[in-house]
Amino acid sequence: MSLDITILDEKENLIESIEIPYSSYIHIMEVIGKGQFPLLKRLSDYYRDVEYKVEELESLHSEVKIIHAYFSDDKTTTNILPNILELIGKAKRLGSKLFVLAD
Repeated sequence: MSLDITILDEKENLIESIEIPYSSYIHIMEVIGKGQFPLLKRLSDYYRDVEYKVEELESLHSEVKIIHAYFSDDKTTTNILPNILELIGKAKRLGSKLFVLAD
């Protein structure tokens, strides 16, 4: 099982997606539980889809950058977070919402 962070177009066609393994999801949830990450905390229910509006993407990008420093010992998560940052940036440039979809 995994979560998919996804950009969809206005007709809900896939533009781009990144898969987050369950083990990385658990590690991320452990880190954000210790701090003030309101946008990332919306992911706390693994089985619920989450939508981030265009105006939330800058703050979401900041939250992901902050948590990245906590994962130096977790190679999988360390490698995924830059890809998430790139996807958020792409969604911002396209003026698209970002969706986190439960598999």
